[in-house]
Amino acid sequence: MGCEEAKMSWGVEKILLPTDGSSNSMHSISYAVDLAQKYDSDLHLLHVIETNSYKGVLPYPEGESLKNRINDNLRARGNEILKDMAKEIEDPSIEIKKVLREGTPSKEILDYIDENKIDIVVMSTHGRTGTSKFLMGSVAEKVVRKSNSPVLTINTKEEKLNK
Repeated sequence: MGCEEAKMSWGVEKILLPTDGSSNSMHSISYAVDLAQKYDSDLHLLHVIETNSYKGVLPYPEGESLKNRINDNLRARGNEILKDMAKEIEDPSIEIKKVLREGTPSKEILDYIDENKIDIVVMSTHGRTGTSKFLMGSVAEKVVRKSNSPVLTINTKEEKLNK
C-alpha cells in the first residue's frame, strides 16, 4: 500500500505536536515532521501555559498587577517556544499552525484534539518515575489514557540514560 492509499484509509490530515519548550519535547519534532511528510498532513504546534499555577499565592492588592505581568511574560515565552519550534521544521511544504492556550496542559491538549479533529498526537515523555510521577502526574500519560485519537509517545534519550 502506497502513501496515498494509507492516507485515504487512515486519514492522517492533522498531526498535533504539543510542546512545553523543554529539550525533551524537541526530540518529537523529527517524528512529527516525518509523519507530516509521508501523509501530506498539517502540523499543529501547541503550547499550554499554566496561568493558574500560582492562584492564591498573590492575595495582596498589588498581586493582581504582578499576576498580569507574569501572565504576559508566560504568553511571550510561549510564543517564542512556538516560533523556535516552527523554525526547526525546515520543510516549507508542511502547513504549520502555532497555537498558544492557557489552562491545565493535559486538559487543554485533550480539548484541542477534539475541537480540531486531530488524527494523531506526537509527544515526548519526560521519564518521571516513582514518587515524582505519582505526585506530579504525567501529561503524556493523561493524554494517552483519555485521547480520542492515537498518541505516539517518544522516549527521550535522557530518559533512556536514566534507566
